[in-house]
Amino acid sequence: MNSINRKDFLVYDLETFDIRSKYTWISQFAARRYDSDLKPIDDGTIFYCKLADDHMPSLDACVLTGITPQLTAEKGLNELEFARSIRTVLLNKKESTIIAGYNNTAFDNQVVNHLLFRNLLPPYEPFIDRSLDCFTVTKAMHYLDKDKLKYLQVARDDGTMRDSLKLEHLSHANGLIHTKAHDALSDVEATAGLLALIKESNYGIYSKYVANCRKANPMQFVQAAAKSSMPIMAITKSALADSSYATIAVIIGGNMNSYYAFDLLSHEEQFTENMEKLMQAQEKDKDEYISLMHGFCHTIKVNECPYVDYADKYYAGKVDADEIKERLQDRISKLDSIRKVGYAYSGNYAGKGNYPSAGEQDATDGRAIKTSVAVEETMLDGFINKEAPELMKVAEQGDKDALLDALKTLKSKGYSLRVQTLFSHMIARNYPELFSEKAISRWREYVKARLMEQKSAFIDDYNRLMNSNLSPEKLEIVKEVAKYEKEIFDKFSLRLF
Repeated sequence: MNSINRKDFLVYDLETFDIRSKYTWISQFAARRYDSDLKPIDDGTIFYCKLADDHMPSLDACVLTGITPQLTAEKGLNELEFARSIRTVLLNKKESTIIAGYNNTAFDNQVVNHLLFRNLLPPYEPFIDRSLDCFTVTKAMHYLDKDKLKYLQVARDDGTMRDSLKLEHLSHANGLIHTKAHDALSDVEATAGLLALIKESNYGIYSKYVANCRKANPMQFVQAAAKSSMPIMAITKSALADSSYATIAVIIGGNMNSYYAFDLLSHEEQFTENMEKLMQAQEKDKDEYISLMHGFCHTIKVNECPYVDYADKYYAGKVDADEIKERLQDRISKLDSIRKVGYAYSGNYAGKGNYPSAGEQDATDGRAIKTSVAVEETMLDGFINKEAPELMKVAEQGDKDALLDALKTLKSKGYSLRVQTLFSHMIARNYPELFSEKAISRWREYVKARLMEQKSAFIDDYNRLMNSNLSPEKLEIVKEVAKYEKEIFDKFSLRLF
């Protein structure tokens, strides 16, 4: 089904216990369904998730959202139940629904993917060919049709002013409903309102972007541009030197999901320096060359609904349009050899995994639990869908008897250490009563090690916030979270303060 013809939208948002997308624990999930005109068709859904013992919350995140571990302990589901619940919401009416959020491509979608992975549910599945990011199309509007939206001005570090694209600022400036920033359901309503405003203000930009939900559409455009050395306009992930999010680039490498776009608008010295470094790396190490492309280029991920267009949209109407076009062609010709090598190197390139090998160990008695404190961070080291489909089916069903049976047969089934450890950690966090005393003892040692790793940063944040100018209400949140963590430390015979 063409993305633009899908029947409705599911707009969602997360609140989290910290801000690191790979490793964060979700505190709150909210979603609401809207029709094709962005009118609400249900009252929305909210879930809370209990915080696992081995993860300490960011005090700054708790102050920002007002959500404490005590609140999620009272209202929340364990993480496996939570993951299964939000997966059901995200996959409902899959063929007719677009998933939307604000900055969800860079953050929320990634957090959900890691949540699913560490609970042995299929990551990426909810978002394939059906997810867009309202932040991206807002950046496109800001460059291509700026006057159709209103903006609040905020100060840069040097004191000059710029337009803010924060959701709460855009909501305020454009009169959208946004009762409480950093409340998941309120952010959902604001995102839907902003997307509806963009659709009404410039349907061309809106429809072009929505069509890119299907990976095939931007991929076809980018591949054609690469084949013909055609410069393209791309909306970038972060603001450039001129505070815009648009640039002109040429594709110099890529694979089926990601393409490297060399910026053609950089200053002459920077352009020449980057080009020369890539040319020197051609004769050296392939990994070094790929690393340089990562550093110098904008990455266009065609599977994450990018906004790309013809380059003339960038300089259309400018008095020096012909001069810009001539300069672009000159730079593209200089990059010809780099483009050929870039494709040769990056087409079949796969990043190197860093999951440590720990030899033959048995997860069922707890020994695999302590092999790596980073197993939950290894999603990009390879899919587990093909390796452990039976375990994933058990996790999807969530039946405790089936989970126990799977736990008992982990070693005999021949699963990798990575899968054994993931599954054991999942059981320990959600259903520790299924573990033997020996396994529980080893899990406790693992949790103690994790808590001690996080202790220093937590105490530094606590001291900083308690000596800051926070309101009395927010200081109470800091104290409440610290009290919770002290109880967790006491539970594991550790000292927090």
